Amino acid sequence: MAPSNLIKRTNHTMVSVYVKKLGTCVFDFKHFLFGGLVLESGMQVPSNDVVEVRTRILVKERFYDEANWQLGKGINEFTIESLKAKVSFVACAGVLPMPRCDHSAQLISKNRYMLIYGGRNEQAYGNGNNQPAVSLDDIMLFDFDKSEWTGVR
Repeated sequence: MAPSNLIKRTNHTMVSVYVKKLGTCVFDFKHFLFGGLVLESGMQVPSNDVVEVRTRILVKERFYDEANWQLGKGINEFTIESLKAKVSFVACAGVLPMPRCDHSAQLISKNRYMLIYGGRNEQAYGNGNNQPAVSLDDIMLFDFDKSEWTGVR
């Protein structure tokens, strides 16, 4: 998949992990996008990609001291001055989950893992011909430190 299409998809999930604060106004985040439908050869097909989007946000704070404000307190206003992003695929180890869309994802264990549940993949079950959709009923864990998938029984 071309780098410009890394995050061009639908029916995916994305979780965000706060990484660190640099100074008083700069914040780093990691966002992990999983699965969804991607365009391949003119068709939308389910994916099991993990894409990392790293962002750095510069926030500018301004303080207004208004004479009529309660108890003499002012107002803090925060504006985003700049946003930088780097997008890349994550090379994953372990047993990869089946490609899917319309699943759910959640951060667990102090943001160490992304848990995904369910979803669907009509192509895996030959349901592309107006047959009823087959739902997936599995739970998978992605360990951010190891970039590794594990199935949960």
